Amino acid sequence: MSIDNITPEQWDSMSYVQNKEQKMNPIIEKEDETKEPQWERKNTGKPDVSLVPSEYILGAARALSYGAEKYSAGNYLNGDGMPTMVVYASLMRHLMAWRAGEDHDDESGLLHTDHIGANLAMLVDLIDKDKGTDGRF
Repeated sequence: MSIDNITPEQWDSMSYVQNKEQKMNPIIEKEDETKEPQWERKNTGKPDVSLVPSEYILGAARALSYGAEKYSAGNYLNGDGMPTMVVYASLMRHLMAWRAGEDHDDESGLLHTDHIGANLAMLVDLIDKDKGTDGRF
């Protein structure tokens, strides 16, 4: 079987075996369900990013890409960073438009939820990087 034709289910059950030259080659084999796994991974306490819906990520990426073309990529981080209340105001405008029954932003044609995701990502990034004036009351 070609590695290019592997389904997600097959990736999940894939094990790696060494060939005679001791090079690592991916080979799909049926795992012996009775044997303990030979691998170990220490993920305790780490966030499970697989829980973040892919459509949320893709929607935010669509709106961030739109913004990158309109302004520039990472524009909100330039200089001291965009004031957090500017990002918050944009997030709330899109949230209120969605709440009022609008699905798509008139200017971009993208979903308001795409813009909400992008604005939330920018707000989190500004806070994480300690950039932008914190304008909360």
